Amino acid sequence: VWPPGDERMKLRLDVRADSIRVPESGPEPTAATPASAGLPGWLGVIDAQVVVAANLLQGAGVDARDLRMDLRLTEGQLQIAELRGRMYGGLVRMSGQLDSAPMSGPYPVQAQLEIQGLHLAAALSGQLDPGVEADGILSMSARVRGSLDETLQPVLSRGAYAVSGKVALAQGKIRMPDLLLPVEGLTASVSLAQGDQLTLENLSLKAGASDLTMTGRAEGILDHLLQPTSAKRPTGKISVSGTLLDLDALFVDAAYLPSDSDQTSALLPLARVADGEATLSFGA
Repeated sequence: VWPPGDERMKLRLDVRADSIRVPESGPEPTAATPASAGLPGWLGVIDAQVVVAANLLQGAGVDARDLRMDLRLTEGQLQIAELRGRMYGGLVRMSGQLDSAPMSGPYPVQAQLEIQGLHLAAALSGQLDPGVEADGILSMSARVRGSLDETLQPVLSRGAYAVSGKVALAQGKIRMPDLLLPVEGLTASVSLAQGDQLTLENLSLKAGASDLTMTGRAEGILDHLLQPTSAKRPTGKISVSGTLLDLDALFVDAAYLPSDSDQTSALLPLARVADGEATLSFGA
């Protein structure tokens, strides 16, 4: 129905497929949409729902299984009622909505993301430098509220967005050329509240005989990353403790040892700390 009146168009589209494959490369990117374009006016006169279900989605760096997507458009609100699938051994869920009712931006937007049991080794396959290995099980929950401008870019001014959530890592492992011993038993839990209050609830790891535990908190980091020129600087405090931290065994390259020596710490006693504890404050 055009021009818009009291009548509303209704549309529902269901797509079911055993597998969907996406080309690895697409068309060349075009210039950004002009600010005057805004969102199409007809979004406000169509009620639509698109439901997609697929056993497999592959391509463009994505390998998702048991995919389900439910998109709805009602009275100018574009809603992701459900978007979920299994990726890299874990379950990923997302939902959110975009209010396109205003004739011009900003357009309010909010989203929720949940990740359960994602395996980092699979997700990072082919992305790391040679000789670097990383593994672990990642879980995450996040909520974002903000707005988009007329070109559908995020509005990042202070107070225009709010982010909260939590990230947890278990069974983490890291191997890299600069470390003589692999980092194992890596666990971490980080939370973000009230927009920009970051709390490191726990980070612990082991490397050979060494162990390390960290806790801390910080404020203003997200604002500083999004607005580096801001006069406001991050503040925070980090506490580090461990029963043994042997830097010699961790960092000294065996290539520097005499041929008749196999005792790394006997050559360069960088540091060997037992039952140590330290606190670092910044930005105060």
